Amino acid sequence: MKYSVAKIFYIALLLLLLPGAIGFCQEREEALKLLKEGNSFHRGNKFTDAPEKYRTALHVARKVGDCQTESEVQRKIGTCYRFLNMENRAMDFYACKTEIGNNQNHLDNILDIARKTRPAPEFIDHIVDYTIDNDMKKSIKNLLEKSVGQTFEESNIQPSNKGLPGGNPLFLVRDSQGNLKYTVKIFHLSAPWNTFTKELSGLQLASTIHSKVFCFVSAQAVGKCRVDNNLYGLLATAPPAGESLAGLVSKISSTRQDSAERAEAFHNIQRAFGKLGAAFAELHNMRTEKKQGVHPAILKYGKELLCAKPLTSRSYGIDPMMLQKYFYSLANSASNTEIKRSYAHGDIILDNFIYDAKSDSLTMINLAFFSDSADQEGNPIQNAIFDYIGLIEQIEQFKNSPDITKKEYREIKEAFLSAYGSPPAEGKGEEFFTLLYRLAIVFWTSEILDWKTDSSEEVKSWLEPSLDNIRKMLSTYQESIE
Repeated sequence: MKYSVAKIFYIALLLLLLPGAIGFCQEREEALKLLKEGNSFHRGNKFTDAPEKYRTALHVARKVGDCQTESEVQRKIGTCYRFLNMENRAMDFYACKTEIGNNQNHLDNILDIARKTRPAPEFIDHIVDYTIDNDMKKSIKNLLEKSVGQTFEESNIQPSNKGLPGGNPLFLVRDSQGNLKYTVKIFHLSAPWNTFTKELSGLQLASTIHSKVFCFVSAQAVGKCRVDNNLYGLLATAPPAGESLAGLVSKISSTRQDSAERAEAFHNIQRAFGKLGAAFAELHNMRTEKKQGVHPAILKYGKELLCAKPLTSRSYGIDPMMLQKYFYSLANSASNTEIKRSYAHGDIILDNFIYDAKSDSLTMINLAFFSDSADQEGNPIQNAIFDYIGLIEQIEQFKNSPDITKKEYREIKEAFLSAYGSPPAEGKGEEFFTLLYRLAIVFWTSEILDWKTDSSEEVKSWLEPSLDNIRKMLSTYQESIE
């Protein structure tokens, strides 16, 4: 038998590499065996014993360069420390795992730790830094390459002009065909209203909820970067199909009232608000626990809201002493109101709800205030009532809109109410929380005016409707006590 020089070379190379390959396989099998033994301790809730096996498996995996096993072992060790309530040590191992390779399991763990870890700065220290050349676009590109394994041109990573004053900037990431693939929300971690950890906490809580009526936006990648000596949190999400309810309503203004185009557009709006009502009805009924009366934390919150500048100055046509008297009168009357502990979105603006007419689906986004509506003692603070009243207030704005007819306003409201069903509170309970909601709008809007003066005209347009409604409530109250 004749052998060419090339064949002899390859046979010789194979013989040289074979022992190493066999050794790698044997050591990898040893690492997997140790991982399996650690898993048996883990399943038995022996979280103090499992790390010993995992650490040995980690040593062997690193020795042979088995990144896949190393990554899995890092996650398992982190999970053990999480169950032992050693959150910082857990984060050390999750962070190491990120450097090896990110995946959804790791992201779930990061979100879970965000929900449990206080104070926030300790958690942020463990988030992986994706900074490249002191540049935001390059850092976002690096985040997506490392976390989701996709590469985008810097020219396809652009800031969005959309956003509310005082809100978080957005970057839109598109593929080479111009299709929107990711939105990346930027959190200035030293800003007065940094909500990075709150947003992650809301995303984690939302990931535990499953519904056939609606869904939540989900996190795809989390990181941080430093640009011009400022530290920023990065949160990438995949944009849901469809359009925000605010966008749907705004489109109708460009159509003639008697046109087929407007009829179709309004039909989609009706469907969207019906879906919105059904979605919140399900969300608010996922918990059945009820508490009676207005919790002291809610009263404390209300007292803080009464200190808003527009409410302490008579220049806005509101008597501060009469307002306080009215507030405490309602609080006393609502003391016997049953308040249902429920999930609550907490950030009720129509931009936060995306409706897709093709699939008749609704997605909730911006979850910084999404909660299970309870403090550490289980008392309802954020609750279904705030969500419900916020949604009604949004719909009531259509009543005086030049773009929506009175008939259309009534039909939108009916679509929502019929799908939602019975309100979370009635009588004085609903009146108290309606006042509280309007006070909150005035308080936070005035705070934004102080902080973000470059958009004062837009913000003032939010302020006046709530002030006007508070004046009407006070007028009715004054008539009742005279």
